[in-house]
Amino acid sequence: MITFYRSKSSFNSKNLADFIDTPECIEIRKHMYSVLENDPLFHRPEGNQTLDDIRKRTQLQAKRIIDYGFLHDHRGKTMPLYYQALVTALVQYDICVLFKSTISVHFFGACIRGLGTAEQQKYFDDAYDEKLSGCFALTEVAHGTDAKRMRTTATYDPHTKEFILHSEDFESAKCWIGNLVFSLGTLIGGRMATLNMCVALLSNAVTIAVRYSAVRQQFGPSDDCELSIIEYPLQQWRLFPYLASLFAMKAAARELQVRHFYLTRKLHDPTQLISQEEMNALTEMHALLSACKAVFSWTTQAAIQQCREACGGHGYLKCAGFAGLRNDNDASCTYEGDNNVLQQQASQWVVRLWGQRQEQRDQFPLGSVDLLYRSRADHMSAASEREFCHPPVLLEAYEWLVCWLAEKTSQLYQSQVERGTDRFTARNHSQVYRGRSLSLAYAEHYMLKCLWKQCEAAEQQCADSHGVLTQLCALFGLSSLEKHQVFLHQGGYIDNSQSEMIHSAILTVCGQLKNEAVSLVDVVAPPDFILNSVLGHSSGKVYKYLEQALMTTAGNLERPAWWTELSGKFRSRL
Repeated sequence: MITFYRSKSSFNSKNLADFIDTPECIEIRKHMYSVLENDPLFHRPEGNQTLDDIRKRTQLQAKRIIDYGFLHDHRGKTMPLYYQALVTALVQYDICVLFKSTISVHFFGACIRGLGTAEQQKYFDDAYDEKLSGCFALTEVAHGTDAKRMRTTATYDPHTKEFILHSEDFESAKCWIGNLVFSLGTLIGGRMATLNMCVALLSNAVTIAVRYSAVRQQFGPSDDCELSIIEYPLQQWRLFPYLASLFAMKAAARELQVRHFYLTRKLHDPTQLISQEEMNALTEMHALLSACKAVFSWTTQAAIQQCREACGGHGYLKCAGFAGLRNDNDASCTYEGDNNVLQQQASQWVVRLWGQRQEQRDQFPLGSVDLLYRSRADHMSAASEREFCHPPVLLEAYEWLVCWLAEKTSQLYQSQVERGTDRFTARNHSQVYRGRSLSLAYAEHYMLKCLWKQCEAAEQQCADSHGVLTQLCALFGLSSLEKHQVFLHQGGYIDNSQSEMIHSAILTVCGQLKNEAVSLVDVVAPPDFILNSVLGHSSGKVYKYLEQALMTTAGNLERPAWWTELSGKFRSRL
């Protein structure tokens, strides 16, 4: 059945992959996949492993990655998307290998480069060459985000020429390492990496669920006709919005990665001065990555769960692959900044610009806040389902939504201050249903904007994919706007009939993507060895590999050692 659905698609999956990821990035990933598959150290172990075995194996694999030179490749200094390709490949194999192989170089080394004196830069070279190991440890047991409350001290002793580290109690003990990339104090590098990790994990999850849905058959209109579950509108509605979200996330991550590459290269060059435009770009990047990191990680979290449930009972098997994906992604909602805290940083910046829009207008190069300075329609212009599926209409709706939420958040904050509430409390009481929703809408608008930009480029550069990309763009915009319908109604932007059109348009586009979905996941899927899922195998031979996994895994067909202790209590009474 999987071959049947591939034959029904309207586009060439290889051409689309080259267009959205670039041939260079695809070759980098293919090379890494091949190296891992041909190295016995990276072959999947059979049976259950102890925690100690897993840690040892991961450490050895991380060392091997470093030995292969992937982290030191010269293309990392000249190719904006090199590290995005690297992160994607390693995360799709095992996120732990990524962390273990990059902590000493990209976490510790970046701290030296960003915070160290000119004299201390020699230590960066040692860290980069793995001669020196260390970490950036900000978080303490009792405080994380609130850096001013940190209590561990480092006091230099001139007699011993050593630093004396002192944590006066358990609460002040350092407990998590982190990643500080710039003496500006922003964590945008770590958040950029988190975006790429979420894209990689979501690619795996959606691939498994869509391929399994094409193969799995249940029920039908007659006894002699059984349908693949991908044919059912409910299954499409459960999965395809996440497929659309994946392509929106990829488009936004690519835009941000390229901008991040050139900004950091300029920052790390002591001969270059940072212009005001670049300072504005850094500020905008900080807000965007704060908002997008939350949306990406929460979307991936929800998608993995939905994909797992959409695969029925088999989705809960270890060999399905979802359990590992969920565990790998969960921490993304917390590290590099708790999502709800990061959203406040983004929304406060947008609200501040909203309040100043009449007095001054700074130029922000990424274009994420241009909408604040434009006039907007009072009502949704679409009057038919077809018009709702036109991405510019959805972008217009998002522009209205972001401005409305910025206005309402600002009004709520100001009204509390005017009543005598202190600014700290007023800000906290402006988050739920206002600031938080503003941050979500701000990120989603940018993602939709990036995907539509990609759709427009495809018309000239990848013509046979323009139609399916536009459908994905429409579905992402519709399914995202659906979550904000209460605000669209409160502000009078849509009426009841338009609200119903959003729902019907979502189902229509899902139906249009039914024959495209398998080829779409082929665009983002890693090789079977990397994906490591019996349900998501590219051949569609689910039951062959499921039987193999169940029958050959050590211990599956053996009784436990304690069986004899309980066997007497469960004798047959027949």
